Amino acid sequence: MHSGAHSKNWLNTDGSPRYRWDALRKVTGEKVFAYDYRARDLPGWPEQQAHVFFIKATQADRRFEGVDLSLLGSHLQPDRLVLHEDLERDGIHAPDPPDLGPDFYGRHLLTPKGETPSMFGHPVAMLVYQDFERFQVARRRLQFAPEAVLYGEQTGPVPPPPYGAARYVRIGGATPTDPPLYSPMQDAVIWGPSKAINLRGPSRTTTTHSFLTWWRSSTGAVA
Repeated sequence: MHSGAHSKNWLNTDGSPRYRWDALRKVTGEKVFAYDYRARDLPGWPEQQAHVFFIKATQADRRFEGVDLSLLGSHLQPDRLVLHEDLERDGIHAPDPPDLGPDFYGRHLLTPKGETPSMFGHPVAMLVYQDFERFQVARRRLQFAPEAVLYGEQTGPVPPPPYGAARYVRIGGATPTDPPLYSPMQDAVIWGPSKAINLRGPSRTTTTHSFLTWWRSSTGAVA
């Protein structure tokens, strides 16, 4: 988001700054960051918008049983509380592209009731507000309130399977200071034909240039 034109008075003639270029905008309440803008400030966007924040799990070894929003009182209750069951009913699921591993983006966008969050900070609920003022106060009130999340039976951690699409394994030598028996950087990378240096003693030679350097020199590519 571009914050608009501004004067050059913040610069001295030698190019050094006199003050922050956005200082006057900040102290006079003008818009500086994307956070400062609302939909109505953008041409062609609607006058009204909703504001949303997540409640996230602070325990990852107990079953999630729901949320307690009594801290908000009656005047700060969300206009809409969204749980996993709501997303499931409406057919909204985490992406599952065929070219990535199963559950690469996780099984659920929000933790279902009765299941253990897969990690600290996994979202359990989404609170929707139609006005920014109530949204902001409610978000701050719940920001450091772990009691807003209800937990049940202790299950221990239930992490998902590793979701990385690649694995890098290093097999160390007999002692911490010995060269590794196997290292991807030493045994799997294609190094370019440049001046070599010895990185592993007399039995191993590795070059100083990367595969990219070799590729450019062999294909005539110019960066």
